[in-house]
Parts: sequence; structure tokens; C-alpha cells
Amino acid sequence: MKESQMPEAVGEEIEIKLALGDAVDYRVYPMALGEKLLWFVVGGLVSALVMYIFYERWYLSLILGVGGGIAFVPMRRKQLLEKRRSQLTLQFKELLESIKSSLGSETVHDAFMKAKKDLSIQFPEDAYIMRELTLIMQGTLLKLRLEDMLADFGERSGIEDIQNFATVFGSCYRKGGNMQEVVGKCITIINEKIEVNMDIETMIAGQKSEQNILLVLPIVFVVMLKSMGGMVDMESTMGMISMTIAIAVFLGAYLLSRRIIKIDV
Repeated sequence: MKESQMPEAVGEEIEIKLALGDAVDYRVYPMALGEKLLWFVVGGLVSALVMYIFYERWYLSLILGVGGGIAFVPMRRKQLLEKRRSQLTLQFKELLESIKSSLGSETVHDAFMKAKKDLSIQFPEDAYIMRELTLIMQGTLLKLRLEDMLADFGERSGIEDIQNFATVFGSCYRKGGNMQEVVGKCITIINEKIEVNMDIETMIAGQKSEQNILLVLPIVFVVMLKSMGGMVDMESTMGMISMTIAIAVFLGAYLLSRRIIKIDV
């Protein structure tokens, strides 16, 4: 029985992928060459400037600046990826709110269509959730199942809330369950998680400010010492070793503090 079902399942998956060919994979953030060069230059210039303040050797600053630029690109990509997924979560919450208000008087398919119309007032056409609703509408015209398209959306999103909703929706939709209740529970859970995240962000806002000060403080301290004259001997081997150890200690403390205040809900 399982073997006979496999080709059909694979065929359905291929059909969905073809229909949603321009769908976004939110688990990755592909950078254009120009964007990579921009963040490489930004990271490289900042790194080179900081290294020159510490070592006062242009060739060493150039080498470390290149390394800093290379390291900054994936860091920036991760930041943009997290920002995009956060925006998608908030937009998905608004979608569920709109669907829930329509399910009492509309079919599930019509509720999605009405949600797209409602959200067009709140979001531009290129917003992530608007793109997904457009793909869903296109898929229904091609006779693709709504639950399969939502499952594909959940997989591409990489967001647990959307994946769970797609799974529960598919099971409930096929069995004729109470969709309004399912959507309502999903909204409650997502709202609670968003509120908890906002509370956490408020509580650690002060720690993040201290973290940024920690990152800048060593640079300011070294500049002050050098402005006094003769207090930092960077010409000696011991001076360079001491400065390198100090940089490593401060950088390690900064990275450790980032891990401590990062809380996933």
C-alpha cells in the first residue's frame, strides 16, 4: 500500500514546486553580489580602523580589515534573516486574525480570498504574506489542495508556529473539524509568544546597551591612553602581545554576553 502511494506523493510535491516556482525560502537569505560587497566594505573599513587604533600598522590593519569584512557578511546575513522571519510571523498573525473573522460566514477558500483583500489595506503587495496569499490563490486556480500549499509554506518559512498551523489545518480540514476554533487557538498561542518576546526584549534592553558599551569601551580606552603619550609602547613585542590578548579578552566577553542575553521562545 505504501509503495503504491509513493509516486503520487512525489508527483504532488513536484506539482506544488512548479506552481510555486517563485516562492521564497525563508530559511535562507541569498545576498546579491552588490549587497555582499557593500557589507564587506562596511565591515572591512570598521575593522581596519579599529585595528589601526590598536596596532598603528597600516599593513596589519589592511589584513585584519579584509578578515573582518569577510566575517561581517554572514553576520549581517543572519541579522537580515532573523528580521525577515520576525516580520513574517507578525504578518502571519494578522492573516489568522482576518481568516478567523471570516470563517463564521465564509468557506475556508473564500476566507483566504477575503483575507488577501483585507490585508492589502494594511500591507503593500510585495509584503511577504501578500506574496504567499497570491501564490495560494494561483495554486487554487491550478486545482492544488489548500492544505498542501499551506504545508509547503510552513516548510519554507522555517517558523514553528506556521508549520504547526499548517499541520493542524491540514488534518482538521480533511476531517471536517471546527476551523474557526483551530485558527482561534493558533492566534492565541502566537499572541502569547509575541507578548513574551516583547517582555523579554524590554527586560534585556538595558543589557544590550551595556553590551554595546562593552564593545566600544576598549577602543575609547586605548585612544585615551595614546593621547597621553608614551603610555602604550606598541613598538615592542610585549606591547603587541599584550594588546592582542586584551582584544581577545574583550571580544570573547562580548560574544559570551550575546549568547547569555539571547533567549529563544
